[in-house]
Amino acid sequence: MPAVIDLPLPENPIPDDIAEAVKRELGAGGAAVRGLLALPAEWCLSASIDLNELPRNDRKAMLYRLEEKLPLSAETIVADFVESGERAIGVSVAVERVRALIDVFEERHIIIDSICPVALLAAQFDAQSADVLLVAEPDGLQVSILSLADGALHAWNSAPCSVKPIARQLSFLALNQLKGLNIRAIGLDKSVGDELAKQWQVETSQTTPIEAAVSQADRILGGESTPWIELRRGAVLSVNGPTLLDENNRGRLGNSGPILVLTCAPNWTRN
Repeated sequence: MPAVIDLPLPENPIPDDIAEAVKRELGAGGAAVRGLLALPAEWCLSASIDLNELPRNDRKAMLYRLEEKLPLSAETIVADFVESGERAIGVSVAVERVRALIDVFEERHIIIDSICPVALLAAQFDAQSADVLLVAEPDGLQVSILSLADGALHAWNSAPCSVKPIARQLSFLALNQLKGLNIRAIGLDKSVGDELAKQWQVETSQTTPIEAAVSQADRILGGESTPWIELRRGAVLSVNGPTLLDENNRGRLGNSGPILVLTCAPNWTRN
């Protein structure tokens, strides 16, 4: 697994603080650094949408249908979708939230090739045969509750890291299952996991959410995998040339310099 380093940052750091800390840590001089930006769950908004009466593969139409479910307008977000039959789950982030980070990174030759939520990276790495994944945020305060269908993301909800709200959502998910839920927990507080195990069959992963997310990000940047959700598109695409998202370059840019997987913290400010 790639090395995981905690950056020394001031309280509520601004993008310049973060970019400078990254550059100092990597010590890459003028060499280009390519990487992935991993977002905390609380930066993201998700919802399920109905694909009926929408033109097939019309992402713009899907975006405006997603807008109906969110408190933000379609013009202010970037979103990606996972389709499943006549429905799709859309995951989005406010453009202004990530654009400032990307701008200051690219000024320092740190090129962000991919943007994905931490929870989804961790889940994709450690999904195995689970029906539901419980992925704790790195701060341990929130848990992402991810429902899978045929190994792909089907729904994403979140709850405080305590027994009752998690159990409530698991009970709801169980209503749609013909068999018992196969639940896998990543980074869940042991006391919470023990209580849930009294009612549910819960398997605990031996990796932390950060370890799993970084490992999956390494696969993505190496061209071995594609993320369930890719938010490096539209208004947050690179302005400095080809990225790993370009099909002709996918998996071939890793040798241009160090690889960075930067996991954002919720308290990072925008300006």
